[in-house]
Amino acid sequence: MGFVEGGEALSPADNASATLRRGQTRTGISQRRIFLIIALALAAFILFFPARQLVDQRQRIDSLEERLVTLGEENKRLEQEVGRLSDPGELEVEARKRLGLVKPGERLYYLDGSGRPDQAPPATQEDDRSWFDRAWDWIKTLIRGRD
Repeated sequence: MGFVEGGEALSPADNASATLRRGQTRTGISQRRIFLIIALALAAFILFFPARQLVDQRQRIDSLEERLVTLGEENKRLEQEVGRLSDPGELEVEARKRLGLVKPGERLYYLDGSGRPDQAPPATQEDDRSWFDRAWDWIKTLIRGRD
C-alpha cells in the first residue's frame, strides 16, 4: 500500500492524491516552481518592454541631435547669406543673376553657351529634377494648359 494517514493504509490512487495535496502536480513539478517560472516570465516582460522603449528613445534622441547640428550649421550659413544680401550691391548682383533684372536702358542677352550663333540649341536638355517633380509639372500642364 502506501502512506499511512490517520492510521489507515492508503491505496495507490489515494497515495497520488495525497502527493497532489502536498503541492505537486501530476507531472512532478511543484506549484512553487510553476509560480516561480510564471513570476520570472512576468518580470522579464515587465523589464523587457520598457528597456526596448528606452533603447528606441535613445536612438531617436541621437538622430534628433544629429539633425539639430545639421540645422544649426544651415542656420549659420543662412545668417551669413542674409548679412551678405543686406548690402544693396550684393542684392543687385543676385537680382540680375537669378531674376534677369536689368536697369532702365540696359539690354539683356541670353547666350546658349555653344559659342556658335548659327547652331540651334539642343532639342533636349538634361533635367536634374526628380521624376516626381517632372511628373507633377506634367500634371499641372495638363490641368492648366500650355502657357
